[in-house]
Amino acid sequence: MKLFFTLVLLSIYLTVVSQWKIEASFPGEKRDDAVAFVADGFGYVGTGMNTWYSCTNDFYRYDVSSADWRRIADLPAQPRQYAAAVGSGGFGYVLGGVNGAGQELKDYWSYRATEDRWVEKANFPGTARSKALLLATDKQLFLFGGRGGANALNDCWVYNPEGDSWRQLNTMPFGGRFDLVGFYQFGSIYLGLGTDTAKNSYSDWWRFDPGHEIWVQMQDFPGESVTYNVALAGSVRNFVSAGSKGNYQFAADSWEYSVVNNSWHSFPVPDAHSFRGSAGFVLDNRFYLACGLDSTFNRLNTLWSVRFETPQADYLVYPNPSSEKVVIYVAENQQDNTEIQVFDYLGRNVQILKGVNYPYVLDVSGWPTGTYLIKTGKFQQKLIRP
Repeated sequence: MKLFFTLVLLSIYLTVVSQWKIEASFPGEKRDDAVAFVADGFGYVGTGMNTWYSCTNDFYRYDVSSADWRRIADLPAQPRQYAAAVGSGGFGYVLGGVNGAGQELKDYWSYRATEDRWVEKANFPGTARSKALLLATDKQLFLFGGRGGANALNDCWVYNPEGDSWRQLNTMPFGGRFDLVGFYQFGSIYLGLGTDTAKNSYSDWWRFDPGHEIWVQMQDFPGESVTYNVALAGSVRNFVSAGSKGNYQFAADSWEYSVVNNSWHSFPVPDAHSFRGSAGFVLDNRFYLACGLDSTFNRLNTLWSVRFETPQADYLVYPNPSSEKVVIYVAENQQDNTEIQVFDYLGRNVQILKGVNYPYVLDVSGWPTGTYLIKTGKFQQKLIRP
């Protein structure tokens, strides 16, 4: 039996304002190894392995405003588990996986939410694979690693939705992996962990610059090395929950990662009982985890959620307070001013930064303690330097 855990990957520290709770149950068959994505304000969950050890190709849409599910068009392809999926620009994308006969796949599909329609895209030119990592940046999709037969793959690819075309990039610097986890934030992709075909699991963590194809190793993941991972890209938080340590043992620790300070912190687990193989998505300031496998190896149809605070503004300075670094965020449609001014509590202008690109990371570690005003064009916000 395959074992794996769920990583929900986001990026800066904000305060959770509620406890995990159980939402409306997933209406399809109980399952694990499913995929999820967000498109046009809805969460979508589908594929995976059911309680009869059969792969599936059905999909369901979750409406967070009414807290109910609706079945949508099935994926018009082979039933599968261990596929890669991500949402971008109103579309959902699903690639590869493994079918019921154990054969890895390479077909590539997009789902248009407004039409409830699947369209097969340009066939992925690389090796057929399962357990790959698919992430979306502002305009492109990136694919990392995966499992191809007896091999852990180390290739990287970029997909251009406008041209429906693939291009191969340089290989990953750390060798072949599958079950990688990652997210995109502030113009960079952060990814790592995973496992190989020798059942070695890893804790390294990397930043990838998609514009220049540069890799930089970051602070290692501090939790136990775990295997069989699945990733969810999100907007503002990062937590790790419900993993397998090998020998059918579960890990129930949880962590969050700050891209601002390159650091990890422990984070409460979503449930008193360990589970893994969930599919996750983020909507309306909530994390959602659907389905999975519990510690007694029962497949689930549960939907968990937790509410958190998240930046929903044109201008933000966070984390706040901060004694190290802060991110100055300006919404894309408000970025007409590229000058940042810093004032102390007496109103004195103590720093001017010109020609900046947003989001901008500002190092405040050398500043005296106190209260400052960060001003960008018509926006301003107080910052506390403890």
